[in-house]
Amino acid sequence: MQEIKNLVDTLEILEKAVRERNQEKSFEAVTVFLLQFMGVFGHDQEVVRDTFPTMEGLKNQITAKNYDTAHVQVLALLAWLREAMSLSSSDPLGEQPIDLSFRPKSYFWPLGLERHVLTRIKGSSRRAALQRLVDAGQLDDIPDFLAKEDLSEEERRAIGSLHPMFMGAEYLPDKQADEVEIARIEIKSTTGDVTSVYAKRRSSGIHYRVVDEYDGATLTGVCERVSAGPLSLGELVDFFLGAWPFMDVLEMNFEQDVEQMLDFFRGVSNFYPDLDRLLRQRVIAAYPGSDH
Repeated sequence: MQEIKNLVDTLEILEKAVRERNQEKSFEAVTVFLLQFMGVFGHDQEVVRDTFPTMEGLKNQITAKNYDTAHVQVLALLAWLREAMSLSSSDPLGEQPIDLSFRPKSYFWPLGLERHVLTRIKGSSRRAALQRLVDAGQLDDIPDFLAKEDLSEEERRAIGSLHPMFMGAEYLPDKQADEVEIARIEIKSTTGDVTSVYAKRRSSGIHYRVVDEYDGATLTGVCERVSAGPLSLGELVDFFLGAWPFMDVLEMNFEQDVEQMLDFFRGVSNFYPDLDRLLRQRVIAAYPGSDH
């Protein structure tokens, strides 16, 4: 754990150097990070082979003085490492029972400004990086590029040049003006694909739709529904997994290897704190004889 913390500390130095547009200090921090990274993970593991071109892409952005893009990339790396630290020190299944009847009071205004902004941003890496700045109280350090709801095609290519995983969710459909994302499932595919649930308020009730990054090509069930008020956690997950074949995706990639399945996805919601835990329970329950 201390070794990972050292990596985070170095990325903190890199983030400050990039934010201050200090090219020399940025290059120095990248070099130190790579040396530390090899010390932690060795030379042969896949994560190291993936990291070197990632850091080369970052260095290219710094060389070109594309500091806004480089800053987003560093923040995304920081969010990834901090999440790794958090997961390694906690039990993602938890000990408290999950209340399937839990339902949020509202998806819409009045909400805190931070929650509203976060639910409007598509990209998983940008959203995680923004969350980190918000949590640290660094609101004045948030670049416009990071807080944009949607990126242009040129901007998507720029962030994807670091690594395809930073493209996750950037190709989700645009939200309507009064529409919010209430839940998403992120998977560790090469491009970090995301499937989401959007909600909007109408006179007839709350209208929901499940969306993916492929114009609906991965959706196989009923993708829209209406309710008088917010869905319960159980209703949300039943609707979500009825529209998108979550379990089939896991089994197609890992057959019945539950441990790998559990490492492949993450449920995220600003409205349903137990979404991820419930998804993991569903996976484990589907393969009762497997070790996990």
